Formats: sequence, structure tokens, C-alpha cells
Amino acid sequence: MIDVIVPVYNVEKTIERCIDSIIDQSYKEWNLYLVDDGSSDESLAICYRYGRKTGNLNGNITVIHQENQGPSSARNAGIKAGCGEYVCFVDADDWLEKTCLQNLVLEIEEADVCICNGYVWDDNGPYRCFYDKGDIPKLCCKDDMVDFLFSPYGFFVWGRLYKRKAIQTLFDVNVRYGEDILFNYQIVNGGNKLKIVEDVGYNYVINRNGLSLTLGKSDPTDMIYMITQIYSEQIENELFDIYTYAWGRYSLGRLLAFFINDTPLNDRILKSISFIKKNIFKIKSYDKWEDYQLKLLEIFAGTLENMGVECKKYYREMMEAVKRFSNKYIYIYIYGIGNKGYTVLRFLNGEGVNISGFLKTELKTRDNYVVIDNKVYNTYDLSSLRTSKESTGIILAMSNHNAIVCEKKLIDIGYNNIMKANFFDE
Repeated sequence: MIDVIVPVYNVEKTIERCIDSIIDQSYKEWNLYLVDDGSSDESLAICYRYGRKTGNLNGNITVIHQENQGPSSARNAGIKAGCGEYVCFVDADDWLEKTCLQNLVLEIEEADVCICNGYVWDDNGPYRCFYDKGDIPKLCCKDDMVDFLFSPYGFFVWGRLYKRKAIQTLFDVNVRYGEDILFNYQIVNGGNKLKIVEDVGYNYVINRNGLSLTLGKSDPTDMIYMITQIYSEQIENELFDIYTYAWGRYSLGRLLAFFINDTPLNDRILKSISFIKKNIFKIKSYDKWEDYQLKLLEIFAGTLENMGVECKKYYREMMEAVKRFSNKYIYIYIYGIGNKGYTVLRFLNGEGVNISGFLKTELKTRDNYVVIDNKVYNTYDLSSLRTSKESTGIILAMSNHNAIVCEKKLIDIGYNNIMKANFFDE
């Protein structure tokens, strides 16, 4: 029996499609738990209407209503209410292909979690699959899966089937953004095996108002809290491998943004800084750090009073250099879409410098825009700049390595007159 859990919050326009796709599954051994998280629209009424339906339903539909507490709490309520051998999460914006559950059940025997492929949809329809064939091993152990969890579609909990016995810890209700990563990491860290199935079974919807593309709708300390939770044990025990790289990649830039933007330091931030101070010598012994990451570690290992001053000084010197060139260059792009890139964008916007968009070395998806502060910015594969190669341009990169990669690719396609501004590299 599969317990299908759907968190519901103000999704009156999409919830019926989601529920209908579950009812229409070729695999009929399921219980559906619709957990309304304090919706203010007609979502709850729609759920109750389905809950009262009988007759041709082969499964049972249970509606749970709670005050708004976030998706983690809603999923936990569904887990606690069910008792099936398997657990499957579906987001209310999305829907399943008819054979999704059937295929997952058939493939999960040798694993503890089975992950299906799926389509990504935007306003124009489906444009890609989550995973390209051959990109990911079909059966993965812990070490293989840590990096996968941080891939674009690797950390979500939807689109996969969990054996209930593999779920030893519920979702952390203190986290509203990144809760999927922490939950899946705990599954992987428990020694469970994950299997990826090539069959397309899940339809994931992106919209321009969605959390996945809009910065600032969630507590920005969530990711720092979550990353520190995951990696503190590994780093303290000197397990310097993919753990250390991922911790540095996701934490240092976010800590930097707090000091640059004068964000109040709450307990989560102070905990992360304390963690760096305590383990600075162990962390710095890892030989894969880029120069700017080492410099940030040194700043964060200093006194709390000096961190903000040092971060701003280091950062704004680079920004002033960019401003001096901004009147000369027609196109200004930020290389890399991430927390540091967002901080660069906001600073330059405040100084009257217009950003033409974001660059990536390779866009594996057609996710060709990002929403920041309610404004849409285009993102470009480097090769897509061919049409404007006669124009001058400025490239902002986060490290010298990134700048070199970016510059070389642009030169290869004939894009000239490039000025690089490399943050944190002397």
C-alpha cells in the first residue's frame, strides 16, 4: 500500500488536476492524504469534495486540515496519518503520469528509495526531462548520492517512492526552504540505497511566481541552518570530500550576503560562524578550496565586530571597479546564478548600473529566466551570445577560475572586448 501525501496551500487552480492524476493511476493500492495547511482560497473545500466521493475509487482519500505551519509540518502530518509500506509525496501544482506509481513499485525492490524521471513545465508547456539518460547511475550508494542531492532536481522529495522503514526522521519544521535536502540527506546518511528510473512519471510545474524562481520569499537563514546541520559532523571528523566542498559552496556565499546587506544576525547565523571558528584549522586543511573561499573563511574566523567591515571592504572595492567600466560597456552580465550573484545584482542596481542578464557555462535546461525582487532577468548559455558578439561587454565572475572559463568560451565563439571583474581574487 502506498501513502500518497499532498501538502495543500492556496492551490484551487491546480489541486483537482493533481488529485485526478492520482485517482487515475494504473496501480490501485494507495491511500491519499490531502493536508490543507491553512488555505485561504477554495482549496480545502475542493479537497473535502473529493474526500466525500465514493463508488469507483479503489483507494481512500483522507483530508487533514491544520493552521498554516509550512510544507514540512504538512508532510509530517501525512506521514503520521498513514501506515502504508511506501510513501510518495506529490506537490499540489503537479500531476502524475498514469503509470507512475506502478513503475516505481516494480523498480523499488532492490532499493529503499526509487526516483522517477519527469517533465519540467513552464507557461509554454514541457521543455525537458529531469535527468538525461546515462547521466546518473541507476542504483546509487551514499557517496554517489550526496552530489546528486544538490543537482537541480536531485533534492526534491516529490517524484520518488520511499519505503516507510527508510524514513527514520520527519521533516524539520524549522526549515521552510531546503527541507527537501535535509530530509533526503538523512535518508541517504542512514545507509539506504536509491534507484533512478528512466521512465517519465512526474510532471513538475514552474511558474514565474513560484518559490523555486523567486528570491526572498523564505527565511534566508534556512539554507545555512540546513547545510550546517548536514556537514558539521563530517567536517568535525575530518571527512574532507564532497561534504566539505558542498558545505563551503552553499554556506560561505550566503554568510557573505548577510554581512554585505547588513542583515541582522540571528541564532542560526551565529551558530554557523561559531562552527567555522571552532573548526577553522580542520576546514582550511582541505585542499580543494578556491582562493576566495579561503579568504572568506579567514574573515569569518575573525572577530564578529570586524566581519561586516572586512566583507564590505573586500566586496565594494570590486564593485567600484565595475562601476567605473559600466559607462563604457554596453552589455553587463553576471556569471553564475547564486547567492553571490544576487548580492552583486542588488548592489549594482542600487548604484544605477543595469545588468543585462546572467550567464552560465551551459544551460542543461531551458530555465531561461530568474525572478529577483519581482523583476525578471534572462539567463544565457554562453554560446547564445553569438548574435551580439560584435558588441563590447563586461563579465562579472565570482573567482578567477570562473572568469577564465567564461572568457575562453566567449573568445572561442568570437566575442571580443571582454572586461572581467573577479570577486575575491587579487
